[in-house]
Amino acid sequence: DKRSLMETAVENCERSLMKDRLEKSADITVRTQALNDLQEVLELPGPPLRIECIDISTLAGKETVGSLVVFEDGLAKKSDYRKFIIKGERKDDLSSVYEVVSRRFKDSPEHDNGRFSYQPSLLVIDGAAGQVKAAETALRDCGISIPVVGLAKRLEEVWVVGQSEPIIFPRNSHALHLLQRVRDEAHRVAIGHHRKRRNATSLKSSLSGIPGVGPITIKSLLSTFGSLKNIRAASVS
Repeated sequence: DKRSLMETAVENCERSLMKDRLEKSADITVRTQALNDLQEVLELPGPPLRIECIDISTLAGKETVGSLVVFEDGLAKKSDYRKFIIKGERKDDLSSVYEVVSRRFKDSPEHDNGRFSYQPSLLVIDGAAGQVKAAETALRDCGISIPVVGLAKRLEEVWVVGQSEPIIFPRNSHALHLLQRVRDEAHRVAIGHHRKRRNATSLKSSLSGIPGVGPITIKSLLSTFGSLKNIRAASVS
């Protein structure tokens, strides 16, 4: 009974926090304050009106993927989101960050049919000093100069290129809350992309062992039922 009560309390807290964050994100005054605070603390030339954030998701180096989310004026711009499948031989976190940043900014702004015809004011990486360095190296190799920071989950500290110590924002900082929303959204997209690919791979491996079931049948089953559980529950017809 006490465990059930605790779980209910935690769920209520999470919902309250989400409601609070959504209300703040909808408040233009709060968003403006957050952008201005980021400009001041990170010493940016102007408020970061376009923020892009990259996150990597993997499981023991398998099905490694990356996500890129975009916030403009403090609000998510989902039409500009991108998902990446890591192609390089090395699929560790730093190499994956380097690859995603390189693919995003290579030959910019001509690629992506104009969706990225201008650069972000700030690039955020889900990670600490190592991930920030990998991103900064990729930008330099692409001939791009953009402010880049990392937001580490452990203490929610902000890592900046060239600084040995992270920046610690006050816990009630609107700027920190905005960075957290951006990072959490990138994490959500990356996790969803990774889970979808992992489930598809698992399903394919389960079906490929059945005599008479080939790639075309597997593709048809995947598109129709979506999961092994649904296939098992389906009638013969």
